Amino acid sequence: MYRLIALIFAFSLLCSTCFLSSLSASIRIWHAYRGEEKDLLEEIVHQVEQDLKVQIILLSLPYQVFSNKLQASIPKGNGPDLWIFAHDRIGDWVEDELIEAIGYWIKQDDLASTLESSVSAMTYHGNLYGLPISYKTLVLYYNQQLVPNPPQTMHALVEIAKQARFKEAKPTQIQGLGIPEADSLYFHAPWLHAFHGSSLDLINLPIDQSIRPMQDSALYLKSLLSIMPKEMNSALVTELFKREELLFVINGPWFKGDLIGFDHWAISPLPNVSQTDEQSNAEKSNPLNASPFLTVEGLFLSAYSNQKEIAFEVMKAITSKKYQQMRIDRGVLVVDQSVQPKDEKMVNWFKVFQRSAQTAIPMPTHPKMKAVWTPVKKYLSQMIDGSDQDPILLFKKEISEQVLQTSSFTTLENLK
Repeated sequence: MYRLIALIFAFSLLCSTCFLSSLSASIRIWHAYRGEEKDLLEEIVHQVEQDLKVQIILLSLPYQVFSNKLQASIPKGNGPDLWIFAHDRIGDWVEDELIEAIGYWIKQDDLASTLESSVSAMTYHGNLYGLPISYKTLVLYYNQQLVPNPPQTMHALVEIAKQARFKEAKPTQIQGLGIPEADSLYFHAPWLHAFHGSSLDLINLPIDQSIRPMQDSALYLKSLLSIMPKEMNSALVTELFKREELLFVINGPWFKGDLIGFDHWAISPLPNVSQTDEQSNAEKSNPLNASPFLTVEGLFLSAYSNQKEIAFEVMKAITSKKYQQMRIDRGVLVVDQSVQPKDEKMVNWFKVFQRSAQTAIPMPTHPKMKAVWTPVKKYLSQMIDGSDQDPILLFKKEISEQVLQTSSFTTLENLK
């Protein structure tokens, strides 16, 4: 009897030792945060360490080298257990077998209050690969003193801009619309989506079938040039808006930081592309929803981690409601829709971005997406610069070559 009790005690002691050993494990997390974001993450991680009795080692890497560093380090056993990054590289990570699917660890109610589109962004081929933390998308900034009520359609926006350009029949310095990078696919996406296009179609469909929405949306952008500054970049758009020489700006949440000291602004979701006389009959049938891209930052689990269960508990803790509340109080656009900022002045800010995120389209995660960005930028630049002829034939040639080149590169990488 005493021997049995001694064996049970020894077994319990062994289990307790194993449990304590697991809690004292080191979990490595890589991220690309800087400044206030980095400070906030360190604060959250410090509390999670106390909560879970787990050591967490953070490593901050430059954004530009982050993905390449992951792909080089993880297979060699030198990578992280977890990393925080934007979702659009999930396709590459899955194809390279670097990332662990986590759906089987998720309970039905775990993501009940999470922004649905952010969960979609973390999903690839039907599998969930990350827990979303925050998101970014585009909205319309407008000068409240010059425009008391935001326009619901682009047609209304154009009319407001034209009226402001002339006061008492005399031209003014006021411009209508600023887009920091109008030739970027990221800023062009609302027009492409409005004309029923998709960046994925450009890589998945025969080019002759997918090119029309890109062509229509580029022509639409060209029609807006009359209400836009002749020269545009991020710094100039900010300066004009703060000098009250620009009525509207399409930009993301980061623009708020550039407006410190300027209080005459508000935000609204992007206006619909409206029914106008200039549109074709097909386009007149319904207002077209100008859906921006949605980019989501999340936590991802390495397929090579030797402590996946503990790492997943860390994932759940870092993305829990407790720390989502901490983030939203620091101005982060969190994916948990059940939390609200304590500062009442910020409530409308978050509500507008939530509304925009609900209809935004997650940035595609397909590995071939990298083939689209450069040809689209060159095509839109030529349209904006006033090319007499639509450079669509050159665009078709370049994007076809880029997709073929990316396909060949992906095949070679998978054979290594």
